[in-house]
Amino acid sequence: MSKDEQHYEDSPASDPANEAGEAQEAATAPLAAAPAPDSAASDAPDASSSDAGEQASNSQNAQGENARDEASLEPTTEQTDANEPALPAHFTPIPEEKLARAKRIKRVLIVIIVLLLVILLGTAGTALYYYVNIAQVTGTVTQPTIVLTDEDEIQDRGTTQTIAMPQLTQMFGKTPESVVAQLGSGYTITKTDTVADTDTSTSETDNPADTPAENPTDEPADAATDETASAIAQVVTISYASPDQASQVGATQVQNIYLSLDESGVTVELYFTSSMNLLDFPISSFADLVATRNSFVATLNSAGATVAPELAYPTLTEEEYTTYVDPEASIRKIRKETREWSGALVSQQPPTSFEISYTYDYGASGVENTPDRQPSQRMLHIKLS
Repeated sequence: MSKDEQHYEDSPASDPANEAGEAQEAATAPLAAAPAPDSAASDAPDASSSDAGEQASNSQNAQGENARDEASLEPTTEQTDANEPALPAHFTPIPEEKLARAKRIKRVLIVIIVLLLVILLGTAGTALYYYVNIAQVTGTVTQPTIVLTDEDEIQDRGTTQTIAMPQLTQMFGKTPESVVAQLGSGYTITKTDTVADTDTSTSETDNPADTPAENPTDEPADAATDETASAIAQVVTISYASPDQASQVGATQVQNIYLSLDESGVTVELYFTSSMNLLDFPISSFADLVATRNSFVATLNSAGATVAPELAYPTLTEEEYTTYVDPEASIRKIRKETREWSGALVSQQPPTSFEISYTYDYGASGVENTPDRQPSQRMLHIKLS
């Protein structure tokens, strides 16, 4: 045996097996040296498990508290409702379907109301249109309430054409032919009467059928004279014929000028008569027309004559200028209303005087004295000398 083997056998401590066993004995030795109660040794695993449970419980509690904190930060349903206005206890929300239906009904009602307004306005406009047209044809705003006879139906009803008042004062000292040239188209000489000798009186044309009853051509048998004492040798009638003379309405627009000529054949006096509608006189009641002198003065001014400013205008009552069909009847009907005025003109040469009158003719049957009475004919008469 070598020395090394002998040494190894002599030193067992260096044996690896021995070294492992010694290490194990060294590890267990302290445990045996520190004896502990059995309960402590047996409770050691329980203590560790208890600590782990407490840690889990604490973790859960912490999570629950965090959740409660987060929940406390979010508004609850009660808090949200508290911010909105409180509704009555008996309030019941309206279903959306009913609200939509109510809106549809409202729109339908609005459309119906608009259509009714359109229909109403259209009807009113149509009625006004026909009313105005009828008023223009008849020359009145309201229709007369009386029943007109055939004779009255051909009376003056208005005209579709009007003419200006002729300048009557400019006819003095002129021949009939010069007067016709001055008047222009539409005027013609329709009659010539010689008044110096009634047996030799001639008529070139027939007198118009519409000549008023006040026609001054009915001269006396003796030779006539004007206010200047000049002998009147002839009376010449000049008539106006409207373009629609063939129609019934146009035929009733009367205008005649009667020239009184001296021996030299020039005008020394004249008499003028015309439908007031033809001259476009405004529609008014007779009482309003003759209430003052203003209407007469304005008419004479349009004819070229100027009334003396100091000339008086007498005040007349309605009875004084009204003619009745039967004055003794219990219900009197008005036949005519006529107001006359006369006086001097501001002129040194003829014409120097005037006579003027307005006449409202209501027909042979007359009308009752009502505010809405309408004349069948309105006439103007002027005499200048």
